[in-house]
Formats: sequence, C-alpha cells, structure tokens
Amino acid sequence: MRSGNRISGIDIIGNVQWGIHFCQFYRTKEDLMDILVPYFKAGLENNEYCLWAISEPVDEEEAKEALKVVIPDIGAYLENGQIDIVPYSCWHVEEDVLDPQTVFNYLTEKTSKALASGYDGLRYSGNSFSGHEKLLDSAIGKYSMMVLCTYPIDKYSAVEILDIITNHQFALTKKEDKWEQIEYSCQKNTKECRQVEDALSASEERFCTLVTASSEMVYRVSPDWSEMRYLLGVTQLAPSILFFPNFQIFELI
Repeated sequence: MRSGNRISGIDIIGNVQWGIHFCQFYRTKEDLMDILVPYFKAGLENNEYCLWAISEPVDEEEAKEALKVVIPDIGAYLENGQIDIVPYSCWHVEEDVLDPQTVFNYLTEKTSKALASGYDGLRYSGNSFSGHEKLLDSAIGKYSMMVLCTYPIDKYSAVEILDIITNHQFALTKKEDKWEQIEYSCQKNTKECRQVEDALSASEERFCTLVTASSEMVYRVSPDWSEMRYLLGVTQLAPSILFFPNFQIFELI
C-alpha cells in the first residue's frame, strides 16, 4: 500500500492516511453536498480515482452540477474515467440487503484497477446499508483506499447511530450549522491496545530469538540494578520466576 498523507478536502479533518473509513450523518441534500463535493474535489486534484455511488436525495445530474461549481472542467474528469458517478442500484441491492464480502471485493477490485491505471488509490463514498461496515473497518487499512459512508440521520435510532459510529474510525455530524467530528473512544482504545499488544508480542519474539540463538552470556537486570539473572543461550526466562535480591547471578536451566 502506498504511504503518505492524503488531502481529505474536509476542513475539520485535514490530511488523512490511506485506509481511513469514516461516516457522515446528514439531514438535508445540502448537508450531504457540503461534505462530498470538497471530498471528491480533493481526490480529483490529487491523482485519485473517485467513485461516488449516489442515491436519494441526490441524482446523477445533481451530483455533476454540484461538482461543476468547484471543478469547471468536471466533464474532462468524467470523460477520462477518473471519476465514476454510479447509481446505488449498481450493488443490485434489494431491501438494503447485500453480502458484505461483495461490497469489499468490488472496492478492492476497483482499487487494483485504479493503481494499475496510474492513480494513487481509490476515494469512495455512498449511502451505506447494514451489514458491511464491520468488515470494511477491519480490512480497509491494508489498501490504498478511503471510504466515506453517508447516513440520513433521521432514519436511525440512537442505538443504531451508536452502532454505526463504533464501526467507523470517526463520524461527522452537524450541530448548530457547524460540522463536528465524533470518535468512539472505546473503539479507539481497543485499536490502540491491539497495536500495543502486537508490538509487545513482536518484541518478545525478537528477545527470545536473541537468547536462544546467542552463544554469549545474556543477562536480565532489574531497573535499579539490584538484581541480575543469567539467561542460558538455550533457554528463555519464564515469566513466573521471581528475581532474587543482592545482585546474585542465577543460571536458569
């Protein structure tokens, strides 16, 4: 996956990384366009392939006209295929039911084609539907894509809204005519804990490899240097064994 900051086009967010998966809650068509138009403008101006899956309250012509206001030559981008504006029905959705893997496979395939065509990655947005968010959030970080899911807030209960937020890195919502960014702290902490656990596990593996492969003496010393353990090159320290005081050296067999 290509690295580096990407310009989101959304002032409250700023720069982002590939693999970002966030959502927007909106009440009106104007709210929706307020975020999506600068979002796609930034993608087009920064060599990204853009995919906009539209549905009510916006149709294809309205989407094109909105983009034309900020990108006068939007026709050229459409003609050369850097942006596709497709109907929500392209998913072949019936009653908002769709196999999550189908969505994910479609987006990864589009990302691969975008990279092969010389674009830096894929920028996607569309009205969401239940079932696929958890899969996207767990796997999208491996790919050069960013995904912005949009939700008509009046359609969902408070419990459903909370569930939606937990399956995204953060959410955008409008309060008193100002956009706010909401993060679900439990999800954030869980991800941070997982990263710490992975780092500790990798560090432990490297340490065990060093000890078992070494022909030299390897010691473990307490932080205050009052205790020392000698680790044999054919063994590793069992975490249940306690240190002994008075700076004595013990062989662990």
